[in-house]
Amino acid sequence: MDETTARYEFRVFANDFGIAEGAMRRDARMVRYRESLEAYIVSAANDENNTKVRDALMDIKVLVNRERDLEQWNPRMKGEFPLSRELIQDEVLPAFGVSMPELNRSTYTFEQFIDEVIVPHPDLAAVNVYKQR
Repeated sequence: MDETTARYEFRVFANDFGIAEGAMRRDARMVRYRESLEAYIVSAANDENNTKVRDALMDIKVLVNRERDLEQWNPRMKGEFPLSRELIQDEVLPAFGVSMPELNRSTYTFEQFIDEVIVPHPDLAAVNVYKQR
């Protein structure tokens, strides 16, 4: 992997960020402030890859380094739904580190991927996350 594309990220989880959230909203016109609803695919077998879907785009990143509460991630794959069976078999499922289910379709919409591949798999789950950044 090309280390120059890796980037550090810091995440904080809470229901309310109080004063900091208010300041972010006030300063949104000066800085890039975004809100989104994303689906993360989590695997019981692998926490070294981060897989999310936002706006019908799947993004898989690989953990490169941890340093003082920061995590450095490198892009592994980006794909737009519908995804081909081959892309799911060759890139997506190996990133989860799980056994391969039988894929009966030539392409999968996001809904089909979640309902037919993720939900029935005992080691995978889809989690909806609301983000502010």
